[in-house]
Amino acid sequence: VYKKPRFYIISTGDEIIDLNEELTMGKVRDINSYTLYSLIEKLGGIVIGRTIVKDDFELLRNEVEKATALADVILISGGSSVGARDYTHQVISSFEGKGVFVHGLSIKPGKPTIVGEGNGKLIIGLPGHPVSSIVVFKAIVERYIKEKLGSDSIISQVQAITEYNFPSSPGKQTYHMVKLREEYGEFYASPTFGKSGMITLLSNSQGYIVIKEYEEGIYKGEKRTVYLL
Repeated sequence: VYKKPRFYIISTGDEIIDLNEELTMGKVRDINSYTLYSLIEKLGGIVIGRTIVKDDFELLRNEVEKATALADVILISGGSSVGARDYTHQVISSFEGKGVFVHGLSIKPGKPTIVGEGNGKLIIGLPGHPVSSIVVFKAIVERYIKEKLGSDSIISQVQAITEYNFPSSPGKQTYHMVKLREEYGEFYASPTFGKSGMITLLSNSQGYIVIKEYEEGIYKGEKRTVYLL
């Protein structure tokens, strides 16, 4: 028997607004907290807090401090890069504990990911782009939680035959979004393309294929594992 893992989601950015706020010039709706909320519920976790914080060190630190007292895992969406107003790294390292021990992963999308510990709690700085955020959650957070709970760590998946050649990013582990179709009991995968900041890349896809950093790509006709979204 395990206690359900508790999550606290913080979306950051002066431009981020919630669904019930007026959309004005220069603003963008918060999508990440809602997609993460759904993924956490499916995983068997509980979201005990969800908020939006402006690009301000003190505001973010106060929110993270509150979150560490309530949750097991804190997810900070956005602010994980190295811009002048990206404070996630500084905030995590300002608490008691190990601070930041990973800043940047050789994956695409999801490079500007932060992993750290503050006040004894796991804190993940997720990229702000929706596709990157979900990829990192499924590749790192979901797998970590399943292992901690002693449950099956395998993400839902199917075997599919590729219908086209797939490009890769040499030196990076590439998570390539795909569409799936089924014919006579066999799955077929075709690539979907788009920027990681576009939610249409998610809505037009059913899963992703992982291309290892040493692979130059995938050839048409290969059978590969598709991890389902």
